[in-house]
Amino acid sequence: MTLTNSQVASIKNILIIDDDKEITKSLKQTLKGRFNIDALAIHHPKEAGATLTLKKFDAILLDLMLPEIDGIEVCRHIRTITNTPIVMITASQEVSERILAFDAGVDDFLVKPFSTLELMARINAIYRRMAQASPELKDKIYQFDRWQFDTRTSLLTTATEEVQLSTADANLLMVFLEHPRRILEREFLLNQTNTSKRDIYDRAIDVRVGLLRKKIEEDTKQPKLIQTHHGRGYVFNANVVKKAT
Repeated sequence: MTLTNSQVASIKNILIIDDDKEITKSLKQTLKGRFNIDALAIHHPKEAGATLTLKKFDAILLDLMLPEIDGIEVCRHIRTITNTPIVMITASQEVSERILAFDAGVDDFLVKPFSTLELMARINAIYRRMAQASPELKDKIYQFDRWQFDTRTSLLTTATEEVQLSTADANLLMVFLEHPRRILEREFLLNQTNTSKRDIYDRAIDVRVGLLRKKIEEDTKQPKLIQTHHGRGYVFNANVVKKAT
């Protein structure tokens, strides 16, 4: 398998957050030699905030197991700074950990050991999902319920709250906002969000809906905005107002 130059052309630099210096050294060399991508490695999670404040990256590779602060907590902090795509690397096969990580804002996962080809393919897939949002959906502000959603920044706000959405959460929310008060079948949501049917979950879209509910619902046990229609799919039950930015 190979990736074309056009597939990686938009990816110029990657931030690696991993305490294993040998792995990061090898990964940096491979990314530069094979894809001409510059990578900066930091080995302590507390350095992430300052690094991301000073420099913009095209993607972040984040280890789950880090000293003092785990990768999930680091991801939560990163999401207060930037919406840069995050791929988490882990040796764990625990689904519960992955759900927590997706909830924190991770865009995708890689299980160790992994190839740089797979890493680049996954990053490219994230950018493809972002690009597939049709032009008329970009640069808009949506208002619904108590929320305002800015598609440029993937930021949800109320009078008192700010929630930074991951790329996957933002894409799913935009599908709901464009089709309010309609039953959207799981297959439709999978296709619209470019979610792989070979995801680690049999019901990948159900997990993603559950994570989005945690961010926008006042009571996830009795959701009012994203309602389940058993055997069919979901309905976004809100009046939606769109404004061009």
